[in-house]
Amino acid sequence: MNSVLEQILATDTVKTPAGESLPLHSHIEANGGAFLQNVITQVKPKVSLEIGLAYGISALFICDALATLPTAHHIIIDPFQTISWHGVGLNNLRTANFGAMIDFREKFSHSALAELVEAKTVIGFAFDNFEIFSAIRVGQAENPIAMCCHRIPDSSLAF
Repeated sequence: MNSVLEQILATDTVKTPAGESLPLHSHIEANGGAFLQNVITQVKPKVSLEIGLAYGISALFICDALATLPTAHHIIIDPFQTISWHGVGLNNLRTANFGAMIDFREKFSHSALAELVEAKTVIGFAFDNFEIFSAIRVGQAENPIAMCCHRIPDSSLAF
């Protein structure tokens, strides 16, 4: 586990880019994060997608696992990262040295997903914090296994 994620989970706080401490909430628990990492280790996606960033906890778990794959990158969509989450999620990812791995889109998912479809982006793994979509088009995937996980209200995960 990267040191940024370790510190956040140990203290139940996050820091804004300006250094202000905020209480941690609306995040995936450690066991859910470990589950996502296990799925990524098995699927080995070149490209992953996450809808919803918030404080970046699930993205930190995901990028931690993706870092073991040589050319993997993570697309993140969240129109509210700046106005509602004070840039904390992006700041956490950059502090953990995952900045080069991420493609952040501060747009609504219907717009960002349409752009990905138009670009014929192949997604090998997706994590949906808001249940925006329920399936990944597997037929075009370079890896025959494509996985989509959803976060549901009780913080458990579903396929």
